[in-house]
Amino acid sequence: MPEELKTPDLIPEPGTATARARPVRVEIEPPRPEEEPGAAPLSSRMRGWLWALLALVILFGGWVELRGALQHTRKTDVGTYLRAAWAIRNDGDIYSITDDRGWHYVYPPFFAVLMTPLADPPAGASRAGYVPYAVTVGFWYLLTMALGFWGVHILASALEEIPFTASGPPLVSSRRWWALRIVPVLALLPAIGRSQMRGQVGLLIAFILCVTAANLVRGRKFRAGIWLSAAIAIKLIPALLILMPIWRRSWRMLGGMVVGLILTLGLIPLAAMGPARTVKAYNSFYSEVIKGGLQGSTKSAVGGELTGITSTDSNSPMVVIHNIMYAPVPRQQRPPTAAPWVRATHWIIAVLLVITALASAGWHKAPRLPGSPNSYENIHDALFLASLTPLMLVASPVFHPHYVSMLLPVTTLLVFLIWDRHSYGHMPPVWKAMLIFLAASHLLTSIDKGFFFYLRDFGLVLFSTLFLWWGTVWMLFKTRRANTV
Repeated sequence: MPEELKTPDLIPEPGTATARARPVRVEIEPPRPEEEPGAAPLSSRMRGWLWALLALVILFGGWVELRGALQHTRKTDVGTYLRAAWAIRNDGDIYSITDDRGWHYVYPPFFAVLMTPLADPPAGASRAGYVPYAVTVGFWYLLTMALGFWGVHILASALEEIPFTASGPPLVSSRRWWALRIVPVLALLPAIGRSQMRGQVGLLIAFILCVTAANLVRGRKFRAGIWLSAAIAIKLIPALLILMPIWRRSWRMLGGMVVGLILTLGLIPLAAMGPARTVKAYNSFYSEVIKGGLQGSTKSAVGGELTGITSTDSNSPMVVIHNIMYAPVPRQQRPPTAAPWVRATHWIIAVLLVITALASAGWHKAPRLPGSPNSYENIHDALFLASLTPLMLVASPVFHPHYVSMLLPVTTLLVFLIWDRHSYGHMPPVWKAMLIFLAASHLLTSIDKGFFFYLRDFGLVLFSTLFLWWGTVWMLFKTRRANTV
């Protein structure tokens, strides 16, 4: 039914010198959902591309299974998690046991406890009661892949509930509905491939951070804190994101984090390992992983695996500066550790980037829209979290390129806000360049020959990540400014 709206009519009435406001009736036809941009159903060509993406995921999974479980050498990192899980079940030391390639487990004890149902015994140990390794590799790939897409869907659904967006919620399964769930993944697809190829936890962390951001958008700060604590308990680098609730003085979110960390870092490991083994595990974790990573020590086996500049691919500022300094020298002949001034420069860069993100977010909270839980404050908090997420990679002394797969909540938030600002399907050239550069940097540095090898060593992935971070900070600043003026 048409709506009635009273508007002032400024036509002077007879006998008056000035105009008076006189109400008139204006019929307004409400917008039809099918007329909105992106509301049309998928075309046959679009459905074909979706099927092609599904086929690519399945075929790539077959290749991951082949190289990870069916060849003589297991070319995957999932074995370190499974071997630590076996140690949990058999009263072993999770930080001294290695996988078949000699690699150590370098995560907090909580993740090893989570992986105990999929534990993999070492050579010579009984396999009775354990899942076949080949089955575990395939299951882990499918599980993490599904979690990555599910996380994007959860965050996209929360964003579509926001009542003050210009475009309004899309029709389910419309073009805009699908685009918000596929475009952020496509921008990171090469990075996701790198993570999945190695059996890494990137998409698991991305899922948790997407759920964290979705809870922030919905104003559920306590739940957001609990989810963020899970990310920290699995992989330590998300601890940088604690700055967001501290800077925002979000006591509910901090309370959720405290509860979650007590559960994941304390009670669950205690229940699985007992007090003595838990204390020993945390002593090893601090001395081997945290201390070795921060100081760049290569004296211990775990320290060498984590921070050995010549033995691993890393795109942290410290490693990139070191590689540029020794560009004419083959990688294996370069010094295995960075000079003290290079390490200091790394931390100075990290601190300056964090300060920039904090300044862009502002000390004062964004204004709350009356009568709606989905306020500017909530979307601003989610974007604030997203602005710190790339920095948890850049600030880490070890920044493997596959870590970028964790940035799915960042690309999802940016795509949503860009389209809300410029209309669905329209993306200014600078934003297109940012997402294309992000994907291309991973494609180019995946090639191990000639010029492309130097692109990897000299930080192409670092610069594309910083470009994405700059876009997030700019959007954060513009959003805050628009809501406080």
